[in-house]
Amino acid sequence: MGKEGGALCNEGQAWRAALHAPAHRRCNVPGKKERGMKMKMLIFGGAGFIGSSFAQSLLSEGHEVEVFDSMYTGKAANLSACTEKKGFKLIKGDMRKIEEVKRVVTGQDIIYHFVANADIRGGMENTFLDLEHNLLTTYNLLEAMRKSDVKKLVFTSSSAVYGEPSVFPTPESYGPLRPTSLYGASKLAAEGYISAFCENFGMKSFIFRPVNILGSANNHGVVGDFIRKLKRDAKGLEILGNGKQRKSCLHVSDFISGVKVAVGSGKEATNIYNIGNLDWVDVDGIANQVARAMELKGVKYSHTGGERGWPGDMPFVFLDTKKLCACGWQPKLNSGQAVFLAAKEMLRAFDIEDKHKEHY
Repeated sequence: MGKEGGALCNEGQAWRAALHAPAHRRCNVPGKKERGMKMKMLIFGGAGFIGSSFAQSLLSEGHEVEVFDSMYTGKAANLSACTEKKGFKLIKGDMRKIEEVKRVVTGQDIIYHFVANADIRGGMENTFLDLEHNLLTTYNLLEAMRKSDVKKLVFTSSSAVYGEPSVFPTPESYGPLRPTSLYGASKLAAEGYISAFCENFGMKSFIFRPVNILGSANNHGVVGDFIRKLKRDAKGLEILGNGKQRKSCLHVSDFISGVKVAVGSGKEATNIYNIGNLDWVDVDGIANQVARAMELKGVKYSHTGGERGWPGDMPFVFLDTKKLCACGWQPKLNSGQAVFLAAKEMLRAFDIEDKHKEHY
């Protein structure tokens, strides 16, 4: 694989049906322990894009789900499908304050940690952001788990830990790891803390290094940027870089299913998995899919030039996912399909926001 837009599933009924199904209904692939066993789960950053999608999925399986979120970047609207469901609780708090973390950790079966600085480019200007939101929050959680005797953690790291690897697709064993962004550096440091806590205090962790995760509630990233730009000017689109940066893109429903499969399969104290698609699409190709989703034709692209879209951007991201696939997982949508579906979902979300603004 590794070809641009390579086919992973039929272009017909399977993925078109996914276009009309909520994310949590497309990803019910419980791990072995979770099947037939209702659990108590805590999601840090649960009002964000990935966390809210996970909350919906876990609730649909009958688990008790508590969401802990500062609501600085998370949105209550992302949890609208959860609020009336049995077993759901939303807790507003700040993960940077360890006492608040300690209060909610006790008694949980599994903890999901999705809190991070979502503005990677902004983190290059305010260099404390990634340290504070990515590493300090992770330490606070690990220390709270240690003192509360909670043993199981799911953590979203990043493919940015690899920096600019020389091997593609890039396996989990690749090294040395030399991140090129502060975001990637902070994620790698967090991985180190998690591994050390697991080895010394009897914990078990599942660390995921994802590619670009796409879906309706994702307000950051190239797809949302393109939609906003094309809403302002449907005839022209400025693209950062030369448009040839290659990205492996995964829909959030495939991300959730992959995490669940791994959590049901991992045997080590620290289990690290790449999670991404089996192909890639370049940035111009992403623009093509967004324009198609918006039913626009003849859009003229202008490029700012250079092989990077911004400082810290990686020109090529393509991960080896054999380890996760060996557990029985396969993405249902290829990169191009994931972009198109996410663009359609985002457009619906933007329309709802626009109507809400008009109403008020």
